[in-house]
Amino acid sequence: MIVYILSDFGIPFYVGKGSSKDRAYSHERYAISNNKDHLGYGLTKDYNPRKTRKIRKILREGRYIEYNIIECDAESAAFDLEISLIKKYGRHGIDKNGILTNIHPGGIGGDVYSTLSDARKLEVFEKRRQTINNLPDEVKELRSKRRSLNTKQMMDSMTDEEKKQRSEKISKSRIGIKLGPSPKKGKPATGNNARGVRIAWNKDIDENSELALHHRQKCREYQEKINPEEKGRTPYRLISPAGEIVEGKNPRLLIEKYDVSERIIGLIKGNTDNYKGWKRI
Repeated sequence: MIVYILSDFGIPFYVGKGSSKDRAYSHERYAISNNKDHLGYGLTKDYNPRKTRKIRKILREGRYIEYNIIECDAESAAFDLEISLIKKYGRHGIDKNGILTNIHPGGIGGDVYSTLSDARKLEVFEKRRQTINNLPDEVKELRSKRRSLNTKQMMDSMTDEEKKQRSEKISKSRIGIKLGPSPKKGKPATGNNARGVRIAWNKDIDENSELALHHRQKCREYQEKINPEEKGRTPYRLISPAGEIVEGKNPRLLIEKYDVSERIIGLIKGNTDNYKGWKRI
């Protein structure tokens, strides 16, 4: 049994366990070939894309993955060592000041996100979100700029054919089932909708699971915090019959507040210049 550490510039970014050195090298082989046979353990999906992106970035920039392979006498000793190393370095976005791309804390189960229970997935998600939310604004801005810069550098280094393949791959990942006529207007779908829709991230999650219930609760809490005026997308600036200047983005609130007909929306859109004493500025 072995425990291995993948590093860049001497800084660890992933800790894993395997029965042979071949397991340690499998991550780099998959990152290069994108062949699922190299994932190991019979996996058909890469459940740690962050680690794969990190490896590809290192190779793209002309560096090599640094391997530190530690031999262990027994599997239990390997599990214990893996757990202690992951705890020592911490998982980025999950543990405070963590630097590893690992998702799982180590031990039995491995770093395979799909094997985690809904409760554990929820815990991982919450810790990462809290860590990111608590970052200073300047750090968030720096992270955003760094991602944009990395994407630009990657695109600049790609050939036209590689860019085309990347675009096609992204498009295919967003295509789901074909759409029929619009349920509201009965019109056939057009544009991207005619080809399909993006597959929802939660399509395989039980809607009654703890993870799904938590997600819906968070969505409700978020919606409640938003100012109703900010939900509107139709800005207007009007003069009421009493001479009051009324402006906003949500005509529905205007209709409710002043008890006017929906025909005032025609005034807002410029279809008419006057409606029952209301005028557009």
